[in-house]
Amino acid sequence: MLKLKNAAFYLFILELLIAGVLLSCAQPSEIIVERKAIFIGISDYLYLPDPGPASGRDLRYPDDDAKDLANLLESQGWEVNRKLINPEYGDLAPGAVPARKATIRAEIMSWFQDLEKNGIAMIYFSGHGTEESGITYLVAADYSAGSTSAFISATELSTWIIESIPANVTQNVIVIADSCYSGGFVSARESSDVISQSYTPYGTNSSVSTLAALGQFGDLLAANAAEKGVLAPIVISAAGSAELSYEDYSSDSQYYLGYANGVFTEFLLEAAVNGDANGDNLITCTEAYTYAAKAIDDKWNRTSGSSTAFYPHISGGLRDLVLFTK
Repeated sequence: MLKLKNAAFYLFILELLIAGVLLSCAQPSEIIVERKAIFIGISDYLYLPDPGPASGRDLRYPDDDAKDLANLLESQGWEVNRKLINPEYGDLAPGAVPARKATIRAEIMSWFQDLEKNGIAMIYFSGHGTEESGITYLVAADYSAGSTSAFISATELSTWIIESIPANVTQNVIVIADSCYSGGFVSARESSDVISQSYTPYGTNSSVSTLAALGQFGDLLAANAAEKGVLAPIVISAAGSAELSYEDYSSDSQYYLGYANGVFTEFLLEAAVNGDANGDNLITCTEAYTYAAKAIDDKWNRTSGSSTAFYPHISGGLRDLVLFTK
C-alpha cells in the first residue's frame, strides 16, 4: 500500500480535494449574515509566576494573538467581544475582566444569545492547555497549581455552545484554539486532516495511506448524518492532542522571530492575506487551516527540530465557512 511519509505532500493532496469538494459549500462572495466572535487571550494567569523559561508560568503573547485576530475580523465586519483578553502583568483594558472559567461561560452565554438566524458564531482561545489522564483541557485564568477547577473540557465547551446557540438558530459555529494539546478538541471521527495527533516531521507516525484518507471522508458524511441535524462546530486546533504548541521568544531574546504571537496564530493571521487558494477573495476555515499548517511545517517544524514540531488539526465534516474576506 502506498504510504505518504511527507505530511506537507499529503496536505497538498488534501487541498486539491477540498478545493474541488468542500469550497463549493462556502457562502457566496457577499457576506450578508451576522458574524459574532468572542476572544479569550490569557497571558496573565492570576496565580502563576511571570513568563520565564520554565513551564507552568504566565505566557507572553496570547493577549496579542486575541487582539490581533479580533482587530482583523472587526475590520472585515465581524462583531467582536474583547472582554476576556488578559495581557501580561494584569494590565487589563477598560471593560476587560479576568478570564476565569465561570466568566468565560457567562460571556459565551450572553454574547451569542441574540445571534441572528443562520449567523456565524466563533470562539477563539489562546492560552495554556493541558492533559490529564488522556483528557484535554483549556486552562482558564483562575488556575492554581494542584487544582483542576479552572480546566475546561471539550464536553463542557460543547455544552456551553449548545446552551447559548440553539440549533434552530444556527449551526454555523467555529472554535479556534491556540494552546498545547488542543487537538483533543478535534473529533478523531470528524477530523478532516488525517494527521497523527503526535506529529513528527519525516517520521513514520506521520504516514497515512491515500485509501485511509479518502475513507475518512465517508466517515465524515456518516457522522454528519448521524447528528440528526445538529452539526459539530468547525474546530481548528494549533496542535495535536499529544503535542505542545509554541509562541515566539521574548523580544529581547537573540532567538526572537519577530512574530510577537503564538506560532499558529501568526500563520493564521498570514492566511488572511495569502490563504485564498481559489482566488474568490474569501478565505474559508479550510483554506486558512491549509495555509497555516503548511507554513508551520515549512517555517517552524523544518527549522526548529523534531523535538518542538507540532501540527494543526481541523474537523467539522464536509462543510466550510468563510473566516476572512479580502
